Amino acid sequence: MTESTESTIDDLEITCPSCGQDLSNDVDFLTWRVCGHCGRHFSMPAIERVNAILDAGTFRPLREAPVQPERADDVQASALDRLASARERSVVQEAIVVGTGEIGGTAVIVIGLDDHLVGSQIGALGAEKIILALDHALTRRLPVIGIIAGGASVIHTGPLANVQGARIASMAAQVQAMGIPMIGILTHPTSAAVFAAFGSVFDLIFAEPGTSVGVVWSPDRPIDAILHAIPESDLLENGWIDGVMPRSEQHDRLANIIAIVARTDVKPANEAHRLPTELDRPLAEYLHVVVAPFTEMRGDRVEYDDRGVVTGIGRINDIPAALVVQDSRGSTNTTAAIRKIQRVARFAGRFELPLVMIVDGKEPELPYSVTPGESFAAAKLMTMMSVLPIPVVSVGAGKVQGTVAHLMMAGDRRMLAEHASYRIDGGTGGWNPTISTSRGREWGARECLRMGIIDQVIEMPEGGVVADPWMAVRLLQEDVHAALVDLGKLGPHKLVERRVQTNRDLGQTEEGIAAVLGELREWQDVQTSISKSIDDWRTRLDERMGALDQRVGASERMEKLESRIQLPSFQRPDLSELGARLKARQEQLMIDLRERTSRSDKDEIDEVDTE
Repeated sequence: MTESTESTIDDLEITCPSCGQDLSNDVDFLTWRVCGHCGRHFSMPAIERVNAILDAGTFRPLREAPVQPERADDVQASALDRLASARERSVVQEAIVVGTGEIGGTAVIVIGLDDHLVGSQIGALGAEKIILALDHALTRRLPVIGIIAGGASVIHTGPLANVQGARIASMAAQVQAMGIPMIGILTHPTSAAVFAAFGSVFDLIFAEPGTSVGVVWSPDRPIDAILHAIPESDLLENGWIDGVMPRSEQHDRLANIIAIVARTDVKPANEAHRLPTELDRPLAEYLHVVVAPFTEMRGDRVEYDDRGVVTGIGRINDIPAALVVQDSRGSTNTTAAIRKIQRVARFAGRFELPLVMIVDGKEPELPYSVTPGESFAAAKLMTMMSVLPIPVVSVGAGKVQGTVAHLMMAGDRRMLAEHASYRIDGGTGGWNPTISTSRGREWGARECLRMGIIDQVIEMPEGGVVADPWMAVRLLQEDVHAALVDLGKLGPHKLVERRVQTNRDLGQTEEGIAAVLGELREWQDVQTSISKSIDDWRTRLDERMGALDQRVGASERMEKLESRIQLPSFQRPDLSELGARLKARQEQLMIDLRERTSRSDKDEIDEVDTE
């Protein structure tokens, strides 16, 4: 009996259902339960997942609350009932594994869910274990790592399961309020209820390849699980997760993230990246080279991941920092882009990471307009930035133009690369596309420095960025690092006070004041010219009306005037209007006045001839 069983096991062949590869000798499969040929991720028990993520031999399970002494009626219970109760407790222990461990030498709290034992919802017992782990993390100030799964088994949970999400969210809010990072990894399958109750509370959320969210397995209608599931590609596109993390990379990447967010002295594992071969690539393509290791934060957690801005965390030399880099090739959905910047700014403030924003704006499409949603998002971001108690460095690496670019330039230290320029929105057209108003609406780095718009010009190599992109990026990196060192010497309150005063004194230089006075004089000249033109036109009109009265009589002229279209009342332009638009309006008004005057003269001559 024994010999036949052993021979059967030895002869058993394990193949990958996706590619048909033999897995019996696959090292990746034996280590990570991943097909080494196609990368399919197979299911793993929760305890194995936890041990695979943590440093070897560091996992220690948390002790649960002591069991209350048995009552007299419990003692009288049958041995079979007591055995069933013990089995239920053991199943819960295997379904949700909680404990302490180390990742890269840093102590963490880990919470692992087993997809085969956790149903479509987290029950009361399972939620209690999660809350116990979060409370332990709050007490010891330890980062939280969560492995989210559930929905592969059909478990009939009680009515208390509907309120467990609120209990978990309440405890998670306390953990986050203390600046403790929470990082979650979605696995396949994860039901919608498990994701809503537990998976969505994490600061950073990643997913294993092949993960689907919203899966609820049913033996009666199995096709529903496939039709209603959301794959990780859609989760990534909509900004609901921050990236896809293969199982074999989870330990090293989590160690890098924790070392940055928790600001530990542990040296993170570095990855080798090559410099992009195309010299005209935007700065976003160089992030993995100069900010290593870089972990991207995708999406605004609302509806969309605007690729016009790339956000994430990394190290600038030896300083952990949060980054926002504008990609000039990106989309124009500025509302989602602003919300994305809000998310990373809030993240940086919670974990006391300096914020670096690198600007390379895309030219706005004409006609240029700002929706109310963009206005509210911009106002919220500006309000948040004004009280953010961390150093903020803004760098113009290309064209500073557009709503998002101007918002990103509101830092404690404002810098422009030598070849960069500052441009007012709508500078290539504006109110009248036939009249160019682009002259005087774009300023170079040196001119911006003299006017007080920026604090520093970043020198570029001879020949510009195209001649030596690596040196250009290195020079930018060094100047940003020096600015972070200087601003890091100031406390949070001093930073906020200094930021308010800097905004009040912005442009208080000789050239800046001269530019303001020149702009004011230009507005006054335009207004005087418009007023004089209208007065001249009215004088000429009165003269013609007087001459017409002598010819046809005042009563007949009044009857004709009443039948004409009344002239609109002239409204004095607001001083906040831009000088360029006033000039364009003046020229257009002069053209209209000439046409209407010539038409009026012709009509009067025709009327006199007819009479």
